[in-house]
Amino acid sequence: MKKNYWANFEPEHCYHIYNKTVGGNKLFTNEGNYDYFLRKYWKYLGSYLATYSYALIPNHFHFLAKCKQPTPTIIACIEKENTKIGNKYLSKEATYHDFIASQFKRFFKSYVDAFNIQEKRSGTLLTKKFKRIPIENKAHFEFMLLYHHHNGIHHKLGKDYSDWQHTSYHSYLNQEPTNLSKEVILKHFADENNKSGVQNFIKFHAENKNGIGGFPNLIKYQDSTCDYLL
Repeated sequence: MKKNYWANFEPEHCYHIYNKTVGGNKLFTNEGNYDYFLRKYWKYLGSYLATYSYALIPNHFHFLAKCKQPTPTIIACIEKENTKIGNKYLSKEATYHDFIASQFKRFFKSYVDAFNIQEKRSGTLLTKKFKRIPIENKAHFEFMLLYHHHNGIHHKLGKDYSDWQHTSYHSYLNQEPTNLSKEVILKHFADENNKSGVQNFIKFHAENKNGIGGFPNLIKYQDSTCDYLL
C-alpha cells in the first residue's frame, strides 16, 4: 500500500511527523537551538498533540504524536490563539486539520525567523511540505518509537541511545516533569515484574539496537492494535 506522506490531521489519530532542511543546511548549530526548538514546539502544538517521542538531528527532526480530540478545553485554547485559521475553524469555515497545520506553520516560522537572525542568513530553511504519516497499528507505533530513539546511533552521533542527548529516550529514564505523554508508553511496557515499565522500555531498546543497515531489527508491521496508543 502506497504511503500517504501528507495525511490530514484527525482527532485520535497518531502520526510520524518529520521534516528536513533544504540543501543539507544545519537546523541546529548550538545546544541552545535544540532547547529553543522544543520550547516553540510545545508552545504552538503542546495543547493539541499528545507527543510520545522525538529526535532532533543537526539537519532534521522527528515527532511521534497523536492529534487530541477538540474538547471544550481544546476549543478554549484555540479561542485564545485568536488566529485567522483558528477563528475560521471555530466558525466551521475550516477543518481541524487546517488549524493544526497552521499551528505547525507558526511553529516553523517562529523558529526559523530566530535562527536566521542568529546565523545572519535569510530565506527558506525547511522544506516546504512537512511530512505526517499515519501510524497503522501497534507494531508500526513501536517501530517509530524505537526509530526516533535510534536516530542518533544511525547518524553516527553516538554508539548508544544515551549518547545523543536530543531524543526523548532520556526523559523515559527519569521522573523529572516533561511535556511528553510518557505515562502512556510506560503503561504499554509495564507488567507484573516491572510495574513502572522503565526496565522493559530499556530492554526493548537494547534488544533492537542492532539491525540491517544500522536500523532497529523490529518485526514487520502486524494487524495488531493498541487502543490507548492509536
